[in-house]
Amino acid sequence: MLTNLQSRLKKAGRLLPVALLPFAAHAQFNYAPGNAVNTTTTYTDLGTTGTAITTANNDDDNSAAQSIGFNFSFNGVTFTDFVLNTNGLIRLGSVAPSVAAAFPAYAQAPETGPISGTNAADVNLIAPFNLDLGPGSAGGTEYRVVTTGTAPNRVCTIQWKNVADKPQAAASTISTVITTQLANMSFQVKLYETTNNIEFVYGAAVAGTGAANAKYAAVGIKGSAPASSVVATKGSSALWSTTTFLAGPYLDPLLGNGHNVRQTFLPDAGRTYRFVPGAAPATCADPTSATIGNATNNSLQIAFTPGAGNVSYNVTYTAAGGTTQTLTPAPTASPITISGLTAGTAYTVTLQSVCAGGTTGALLTGSATTTGGTTVPAPANDDPTGAITLSLSATCTPTNGTNAGATTTGGTTPSGYANPGCGIAASPKDVWFKFTTAATGIGSTDASIQVTGTTAGQVRVFSAATSAGPFTQVGCAAGTANNTAAGPLRLSALTPNTTYYVFVSGYGSADTQGAFTICAVGLATPAPPTYATLPYTESFEGPWTSVLGTNDVPTVNWRNTPVTGDNSWRREDDGFTSAGWQYAANEVPTANFPTPPYVTRFSTGAHSARFHSFGSDEDALGALDLYVDMSGAGNKTLTFDYINPTGDDSLKVFLSTNGGATFNATPLRQLNTSTTFSAVQPIIINSTSATTVIRFQAKSDFGNDDIGIDNLRIAVVTATQNAALAATMSLYPNPAHQSFQLTVPAALHAASAQLTNALGQVVQTRQLNLPVAGGTADFNVSGLAAGVYSLQLKSGNDLVVKRVVVE
Repeated sequence: MLTNLQSRLKKAGRLLPVALLPFAAHAQFNYAPGNAVNTTTTYTDLGTTGTAITTANNDDDNSAAQSIGFNFSFNGVTFTDFVLNTNGLIRLGSVAPSVAAAFPAYAQAPETGPISGTNAADVNLIAPFNLDLGPGSAGGTEYRVVTTGTAPNRVCTIQWKNVADKPQAAASTISTVITTQLANMSFQVKLYETTNNIEFVYGAAVAGTGAANAKYAAVGIKGSAPASSVVATKGSSALWSTTTFLAGPYLDPLLGNGHNVRQTFLPDAGRTYRFVPGAAPATCADPTSATIGNATNNSLQIAFTPGAGNVSYNVTYTAAGGTTQTLTPAPTASPITISGLTAGTAYTVTLQSVCAGGTTGALLTGSATTTGGTTVPAPANDDPTGAITLSLSATCTPTNGTNAGATTTGGTTPSGYANPGCGIAASPKDVWFKFTTAATGIGSTDASIQVTGTTAGQVRVFSAATSAGPFTQVGCAAGTANNTAAGPLRLSALTPNTTYYVFVSGYGSADTQGAFTICAVGLATPAPPTYATLPYTESFEGPWTSVLGTNDVPTVNWRNTPVTGDNSWRREDDGFTSAGWQYAANEVPTANFPTPPYVTRFSTGAHSARFHSFGSDEDALGALDLYVDMSGAGNKTLTFDYINPTGDDSLKVFLSTNGGATFNATPLRQLNTSTTFSAVQPIIINSTSATTVIRFQAKSDFGNDDIGIDNLRIAVVTATQNAALAATMSLYPNPAHQSFQLTVPAALHAASAQLTNALGQVVQTRQLNLPVAGGTADFNVSGLAAGVYSLQLKSGNDLVVKRVVVE
């Protein structure tokens, strides 16, 4: 097994064993980090509704037991009461939390708070914002509770109003005082009947007036032990929208951050953290057979056999004398790649399993050293003095149009070497070439280098940012000859107004390698993309068109970013040739790689669009943009087939209505795994812009297979409202609280559904998939703000509209 595992480390060097610690089993906890959600809702102040919760003071005090108003299940226990602590937490039940341990003792030490490995006494805690809190700058500090709705969909809302974090010493060994960072804020806990969901909802906050500094807050939920916790974590200089969730407690050394806050990064009004219960295994086994080794010269890779019940893994890495860093997001499968490391450096790496219930296993620790970078020694020209006279070719022609502001020849030559100019009729073995990218425009970010030898494959091409190197081979894998017969080699994503040095090296026994030409030019500004008209279809059959690169777009209606490299899109059979994808050998099954990364190659026709996640660095992005004229009336629907067999790579669909200048922050759709080419549920696009851009953005996991799309369609939905059909349908309950049910007749059993708010914004879309005879469809609205919504169902020429009130 180890041999096969090593073979799957596609860029692996030596592998070192990880020290394995004893097996550990973990108690059940019915909330898990994977079920937690960071989203936005609406923060609504309770005003005078409900009951004010009295405490003796606003500093380090507990209330009497308060009624939830219904049975709430948490950690396998049913609760009807809670006790509020002024420091931003509640304890379920009638027992008060310990005031002495009710908040982190220091501003930068969350492990001393209630959700910590040292605090076993306080259990069943819900902490929306646990710090040493006092009255806020707005005055009127108050605590309040109200239960709303009707059984079985009631909601208990608990509110801390107008509070502020108090100044605290930085740490037990540092006397520096961290001043108040949030001078005034309000927040709520919402407990949901039946679902047992928990929400933390935050209102707008006011920044403190002192120095901006990091302060650690404890935010999360805790069951019957510190290990039965789910905690929120983010950096202090990060938006609250970036908060992620991990298995606690905060004492765990893998959690470098608490929920860090800073006065320059305040919560956005309505920011909501949602904790959803889910089944957890009784035990969770630690991974075994772990190895760690080199993936590339700046990354390491951990391979292991997962233990039963593992859902994700906490990974940290530390260079000698450096700061411990945590790999985010938490990986979910083996192998795990840690990128962005320093070449030739020793790292200590830890791996820890996270169970479905949120508990964690024992630490597995090991170390490995990254390899050195690909460095070419100082080139040895036939005449180091640079006195050789080179014969310049008269037939050198830029390969991508006219010069767009780049300096292609001349300029300062690295000391001791001749500048070959643009072409060389009879070359020495090693020569230099230099060019400068333009300051702006297309020519500033891309350049083409063409090397055409008399014997294909008789030169290697390296590039560097300075004349001193180091030089990295481009165009193909290190140690092999560039296939010059394949056309121009492309250096992409270059820095504007920057000089680059290119070193062309002949190899073999001969001193020279015959005539070859070198051309480096800034790309001419290409023609702008053509906006497709509707309806539009694309099955990616090709051959693809060359715009900024070779065969880089399906048609002139598309653009591809980056133009080349593993994370560049291509027709599924062309990426290795036209984009320089790696691991072409893995297209054919072998004993070590029995399953190629792209087995199913199309859903219709003979080809598809493919993203080479198998070869791309982890978290690398690649965007394929479709330009469409959507100026006509009517909603539009986007459909396509999608495949992504395994891993945590993904595809997001974004929308721009201004020609790609900006895209919506929230994707129209995010797609994760799909073992076969499957039809994506229709995506409704509400655009009437003549300059609409639809972006297909793939994210790599450097995993075992690739992402593909095929059979793309954009249609205009035309339908008329059918009042008679609407009369046959019922919607209950209305007003709705957590959800509502809709009876659907046969005519609408496969309709597309769209829920819009009072502003006309689409808040939910789905495709019904009911029996042909019709049936009942459930709609979850627990995450929506209270208000009036419009539900539209469309099928063929039929349109039904229903009014829904959400409370």
